[in-house]
Amino acid sequence: MEPLKCQSWINREGYSQWRQSSRQGGQSIFSEVLNRLPPTIEAEVQDPDTDLDVSTTSLEKEEIMAAIRSLKNGKARGQDSLNPQLFKAEPEFAAQVLQPLFAAVWEEKQLPDNLTKGIIVSTLKKGDLSNCKN
Repeated sequence: MEPLKCQSWINREGYSQWRQSSRQGGQSIFSEVLNRLPPTIEAEVQDPDTDLDVSTTSLEKEEIMAAIRSLKNGKARGQDSLNPQLFKAEPEFAAQVLQPLFAAVWEEKQLPDNLTKGIIVSTLKKGDLSNCKN
């Protein structure tokens, strides 16, 4: 299997080009963190001193609408290609569509397979663009 390469954006002499650089950067970190074996020692969990007042019922439409309104604009879309502005444009309709999905997930205690996948993108913050560790 060929090792993965990360790409970084380089701007030289008035034109831009893509440049391949070694895999030693962010991708190897994500690979190590996300692909490690589960722990061999089971955690010791103590019983709480007091019980918290937590609702164990399915989400109400108003709760979903409040969560939609609190979403930040300008955030990236997920694999479903739906961004926060779409939900915020019609929060009542979005809550009406999402409520049966959330209720089914709550009752079955399992996410649908297509909701268990995500995209991780490492973003350059500062430093040399050709070095994947930045």
